Amino acid sequence: HRQLLSTPLPIPASFWKKQMKDNTSKPSATAEIQQQCQQRQSIVIATAMLYELDLAKALASRVVEAYRLGAWIIIGDDDTGERDGGRDLFLTELDRLMMELSNACGDDMPQILWTTSVVKNQKLGWMGKSVKLLHLNPPPSAIDSLL
Repeated sequence: HRQLLSTPLPIPASFWKKQMKDNTSKPSATAEIQQQCQQRQSIVIATAMLYELDLAKALASRVVEAYRLGAWIIIGDDDTGERDGGRDLFLTELDRLMMELSNACGDDMPQILWTTSVVKNQKLGWMGKSVKLLHLNPPPSAIDSLL
């Protein structure tokens, strides 16, 4: 949910009473819709963050946190992540943290899937910039399209 204001406006009690009344008069959702609602998965996307070692290490920590919450994580990185070793540090730290989590939970290590893509943007002068995309915990319905 987005919060558009830094200080939320007070909502009158009459609004909440009306919402409660409206919700109780509606028929309950079907089992199929309820199942779809329960299967919602957050997506966490981060790009161009592996160029600096501190950011790369912090990102590994956030990726594991998002994974624990069930999110599909997509990390995009172009060649800037390889310049100062940021991508290598990220992967080393991610592997270490995922191993700790795996050992603590008794789970197998999750599979990390790498794909490549090309991005183009005339305004930035990118005529065809190669980008690597890390996918962690994608939904089963997306795996075939990623391969």
